[in-house]
Amino acid sequence: MLWSAADVKDGQVYVLHLYQAPDGERLFRLTVVGSSAHRNPGSDVVFVTRPVPNDLLRRRDLLSIAETVLLENGDKLCIDAHGTLFTAGELAAMNSEPNWSSIRWVTRRPPKLAPK
Repeated sequence: MLWSAADVKDGQVYVLHLYQAPDGERLFRLTVVGSSAHRNPGSDVVFVTRPVPNDLLRRRDLLSIAETVLLENGDKLCIDAHGTLFTAGELAAMNSEPNWSSIRWVTRRPPKLAPK
């Protein structure tokens, strides 16, 4: 579930914590930079973005966020048409590998994918 536009407060700087739920669904968590949640993200967090412009957060514009904001480690974040997040490496593998069971996912379990 996405954050609400009302959650984005002027004067705050935010990152997105990207995590995978037990069922494989990949989700975003809006996090204030410097907060305890930012300093101690928890074991379910797979990646963290660099700071995200508040206007993109208010618009909840995942595609623009993916196009303009890198992950903290410098990798590119990719969002598919269903809003599922992938690393650039995962997406490249999905586009080139006919057998997705052999893809090296960044998470222990494969992500939950939209039905074909």
